Amino acid sequence: MTMICPAPTPFSSPPAPPPLTLPTILLLGDSLTQWSFNPPSGWALPLQHAYIRRADTINRGFSGYISTWLLHLLPSILASQPDLLFTILWIGTNDAALEGVGGKYHVEVEVYKRNLERMVELIRAHGSVGGGGEQGPGQEEEEEEGKHRQSRQRKGRVILLTPPPVHDRLWATHRAAQSRPPDRTYATTRLYHLACLSVAKELDVPVIDTWELFQNTRLNKVLSDGVHLNEEGSVMVGRAVLEVVEKEMAGVSVPMRVRGHTEVESEDLEGTLFYHQGV
Repeated sequence: MTMICPAPTPFSSPPAPPPLTLPTILLLGDSLTQWSFNPPSGWALPLQHAYIRRADTINRGFSGYISTWLLHLLPSILASQPDLLFTILWIGTNDAALEGVGGKYHVEVEVYKRNLERMVELIRAHGSVGGGGEQGPGQEEEEEEGKHRQSRQRKGRVILLTPPPVHDRLWATHRAAQSRPPDRTYATTRLYHLACLSVAKELDVPVIDTWELFQNTRLNKVLSDGVHLNEEGSVMVGRAVLEVVEKEMAGVSVPMRVRGHTEVESEDLEGTLFYHQGV
């Protein structure tokens, strides 16, 4: 007797849950940025705290890097940031290495300036993807386009920091301990500081002038080795960054995606965990 087995019922997997993604704050630069997460006083820690649960702070600081190398990396970095809230760009300290002493790190001031301009343009373009079609929108469409435009402008925000001043004696001592000649000076670094200010003015980018920030403070009180920040310097930069971010982001809503624990109902997790479905 031949037995006929029923055809197997196709297995249907449950729908995939929506990804819990947050917009990102991107930090770009060299060691001054890479070390910005260092406890106990890294300058990015107050910023990270201010946006906790609302945005992820991504550190793409690369110790020893110059603007030319960072510019080459930037498209790949931006490609991994689809929802970029704003970018903080701090580069130029290594570019200011002395010609003939700094070797591969030295970047001419004009080249540094062009690199900085191009990075700002790329970040802004990344935040401006999408746009209206050829036909003129109606009133409702125009209002909607205005909202999209504001969103794109928000995502294309950039904040610059100037290369900080160098304490010549401290840096010379630091380099001597490594049996190496000093490759940075206060006077040379000032040219890159001025170039950064120039780019900020020409492109209408908010800038934190670290020379102005430290002008009433002895540099050996804010720099650990004549170039890098110590704890006090990090705290000062952190406060300045947060102040500028708060000003630039005024009126921009960055809501939490997941509700607080007092709002969650165990009997209705699907309906009470998320502020918005399809996060």
